[in-house]
Amino acid sequence: MFFTAAEIAEKVRGEVIGDGSIHLTGFAPAGCAMVGDLTFAEQDSYFAAAEASPAAAILVAGAYASPRKVLIRVRDARVAVARLLPLFFPPDLSEAGCHASAAIAASARVDPTAYVGPHCVVGEGVHIGARSVLMGGNHIGRDVRIGDDAPGVEKTDVAEAVAARARAHRVVEREQPRFEFRQRIAAHRAGELG
Repeated sequence: MFFTAAEIAEKVRGEVIGDGSIHLTGFAPAGCAMVGDLTFAEQDSYFAAAEASPAAAILVAGAYASPRKVLIRVRDARVAVARLLPLFFPPDLSEAGCHASAAIAASARVDPTAYVGPHCVVGEGVHIGARSVLMGGNHIGRDVRIGDDAPGVEKTDVAEAVAARARAHRVVEREQPRFEFRQRIAAHRAGELG
């Protein structure tokens, strides 16, 4: 699959300087770029590397000029790179269903539009919501709900759930007696610790 420089410029709201019909077949940093690739540069040193690379075109922000390469000038190169990444590197699309090696508890509910990948373990009472994707090797513990469409869950905030568990763990940790290093040695010598 390829894109023309003009098509790329349209997607990132940029301006083509040079041949807009040139075919771009990949997207890479200058040090890894191959013939037909689009690369990018924000600073003079990066621009020099991009110009010396085999890339066909350079995405730039600023007043750069090149006698050898097609340029796509944008206001912000980082924003343009972020817009182009999914175009050149589309996300993997998984078909709905469960891989044969996945272990799914009898009480777990997996939406028919979800995908459970190889070697996943789905625990008791788990709900996997619509269009959720578990790639290989995931372990989902008891009573977990995953997916924007899970009943009773507006939007699952994994970060908040992890933080809440960490806070609960710290509270339990504080309630347990702590021994200083010297106390442990003394307790060990007295036979109180194994």
